[in-house]
Amino acid sequence: MTHFPWTFRRIIVVMFALLLVLSLAACTGTDNYDTLLPATDTDEENDAAEDVETPETADTEEAEPLEEGYPSGPYGTTNGETMADFTLNDCDGVPHSLSDVFGNAKAVFINHSAGWCSVCRSEAPTLNDWYDTYKDQGLVILQLLNENDGGSPATTEFCQSWRERYDVAFPLLVDADNLLGPYHPSWPSPSMPLNLVLDRRMKITFVLEGGIDQTIEAAIQAALAAE
Repeated sequence: MTHFPWTFRRIIVVMFALLLVLSLAACTGTDNYDTLLPATDTDEENDAAEDVETPETADTEEAEPLEEGYPSGPYGTTNGETMADFTLNDCDGVPHSLSDVFGNAKAVFINHSAGWCSVCRSEAPTLNDWYDTYKDQGLVILQLLNENDGGSPATTEFCQSWRERYDVAFPLLVDADNLLGPYHPSWPSPSMPLNLVLDRRMKITFVLEGGIDQTIEAAIQAALAAE
């Protein structure tokens, strides 16, 4: 039986152990290799890019398109309901319809007044100011005269005198038959004036009877801002 020197046996053991280590390294070399290499700038940039959360694109709701022609109803006379179309003549006898402004106006302000109404007379300059301020933003103002200074049904002559007295630039219409009467909350004994705000779909968004205040202008602004 051959006996290897002790030194030679130690060499064989060391070589065997080295082969075993190399074999294990080969099996897991891919994972360990990445951990042994120093991080580069590119690696850090990639990691940073992975950590960045991409903001979600906000959903933008497009305004619902207007229907063809004036809204078909149902119609009503109170807040939240669609106002029915109407046609009245101006001071010169020219007919004006609510449907004429549909599709062009972003908001409609309708004022129902009478010559004997002191509040109606005092608010006339305010209506002019609102018209000048908001007409380029899509506001249409229609003022309807129901009665003259003596309480008789309004005529084209009275309409013309009112237009000249207050330098009215927007459509001034004659409502001798009190077409707008049912829109007054106090109907059938209405108080003057009546102020209505409509949105671009001809839906009533604001009603105020018997006075004028800053809430009307706020309602006009809200209707202009709505989609």
